[in-house]
Amino acid sequence: MNSNLIKDIVKAYFISKKQCNIMAFSSDDIDYSNPYYKYYHDVEKAFDRLNDDEKLVINNDYFFNDYYGWWKYLFTERAYLSLKKRAEKHFLRYFYEIH
Repeated sequence: MNSNLIKDIVKAYFISKKQCNIMAFSSDDIDYSNPYYKYYHDVEKAFDRLNDDEKLVINNDYFFNDYYGWWKYLFTERAYLSLKKRAEKHFLRYFYEIH
């Protein structure tokens, strides 16, 4: 269930990014009256709150999921699954606290 929520968030993130034609901007430039800018920024803020291992999992499993089994050289399966569960939980919690 968490993975489906994150997939939806990531899909909306890329739509927002495309709608705003955003490559990079600072938080001072955010126009919160524009829902696309707000959504994009909220996802970025939630991602930034993760620790490095959690970022690695969310980034590789959801944002750029091009390489199946990317984790096999870094973690045991048990460690990866535990980390993934924690990363998903933290990402969703941070996102919904912000958004």
